[in-house]
Amino acid sequence: MERLLDSQLSLSHSVLKVLRCVSLASIGGDTSDQLSGHSHLTLPGVLSSVHVFIACHLDWCNSLLYGVLENLLRKLQSLQNAATRLLTSTWITVVLHHLHWLLVRRRVELKIACLVHH
Repeated sequence: MERLLDSQLSLSHSVLKVLRCVSLASIGGDTSDQLSGHSHLTLPGVLSSVHVFIACHLDWCNSLLYGVLENLLRKLQSLQNAATRLLTSTWITVVLHHLHWLLVRRRVELKIACLVHH
């Protein structure tokens, strides 16, 4: 994984690369059917798959995303929301709260707070 900077330092290339890299098809096969309970995967298995393929990409070097354009953060948030929909069909915010997942903007702010604290 790498973060790409463009001439404007907007990280748009990096965000687009994460979106391409973590397309839901990368989890394997007919992902929405497989991961929504129509396969042999259990909820902990699905949660692990989502974490491996999506959460780690959202968290890697995300402190660089502080101050980027709102539309880039919205794209990453929609990716996280899509991953959450694989787990359940209830309200996204309820599931994020239950899983202790922060919104993308808050993940970035938490990473910076942790880096500054240490």
